[in-house]
Amino acid sequence: SYESDTFQRLELSGGYGLERGPWVVRVEPYVARGNDGLYPVPWHGLRADFWSAYLGYVGAPVQAFVGRVPIRWGLGSLFSAAYPPPDGGVVSWELGPFRLSEAFLWLDPYLLSYAIDTSQNLEHREAYNRFVNAHRVEFKLWRLSFAWSEAVFYSRLNGPPELQYFNPLALYYAFSWNSGFTAEDDYVWVFEGTLALPGFLLQAELFVDDFQYVPEEKWDPNQTAGALRLVRELGPWRLCLFGAYATRWTYNSRLATTKKTYWGFPLGNPHGSDFLELGLELGRGQASLFLRALWDGAGSIEERMPYGNEGFPPETFLVKPVRAGFWAGLKALKRFGRLGLRTSGGWRTWRGSGPFAGAEVIIWL
Repeated sequence: SYESDTFQRLELSGGYGLERGPWVVRVEPYVARGNDGLYPVPWHGLRADFWSAYLGYVGAPVQAFVGRVPIRWGLGSLFSAAYPPPDGGVVSWELGPFRLSEAFLWLDPYLLSYAIDTSQNLEHREAYNRFVNAHRVEFKLWRLSFAWSEAVFYSRLNGPPELQYFNPLALYYAFSWNSGFTAEDDYVWVFEGTLALPGFLLQAELFVDDFQYVPEEKWDPNQTAGALRLVRELGPWRLCLFGAYATRWTYNSRLATTKKTYWGFPLGNPHGSDFLELGLELGRGQASLFLRALWDGAGSIEERMPYGNEGFPPETFLVKPVRAGFWAGLKALKRFGRLGLRTSGGWRTWRGSGPFAGAEVIIWL
């Protein structure tokens, strides 16, 4: 449901930024036309929205952004792949080697009913408002850096967000544990590590969903996703190896209101749940060759999760039937003064379907 096998899309975007002392304003609208079926919904054949639109304060030691803020945490298991970026805000505070961040996102509502009484000019609407609160602690030591994040995905019927989740120093799960879990909110813990040496970079990430102190196989066992990336410079060449995976129920939820999606797109890895991806990229200068392999299981975010006495099936990774896809291609970047040109193209095939070619061209000022 996230892409079609073949489509055409023409997109025009621009950006405006303003800095006055520590204050920053950024607006980046775009207009698209095509038959891809992706977000947003077309209007008279055109699609338009904002990639970003926010007000920021970049001071020392505090940084804060509010509006449509593209949040980049980790390698893509939590917020880095959010498309389109939700509205919200993020605040960060640095103290020596430590960095503490608090984020809030307002997701699309889960609509139950909607009606208009034309005789009284009244609107009747019942919807679950969906939210995300998250905090993150980063620590740097020599060339090592570590990060831990906790996020809570929750909804309230016609209600506002929970104020206790805005406390950056309290554990969300511990609060609900002590209060007896009065609401069915979903909690996520993410662990990250980075080693940066001259000509060498290693990054790893582990995503635990739905995190529990005492996992119960009957109700909702912990599910995981992970990512690993290694970058090595070999003279003028650059080699990148990467991999990612997610088990069957990752990003999913027993409740439709707390699935980790935004307008139908995963808030984490763009492949969603139940997949394994491996790849390599060999580059020199602004050009590189890439090769990717993807194994996509039958599990998905839209799959209904077992509940109560139904129990969880033992197979939770690469559920059969599994589709295998392979990509090979070339991408390059070229600058002509203020004008930039990014191109990519390659060959792709899915098991059970014939191979086909694809290309992308991006021009920017």
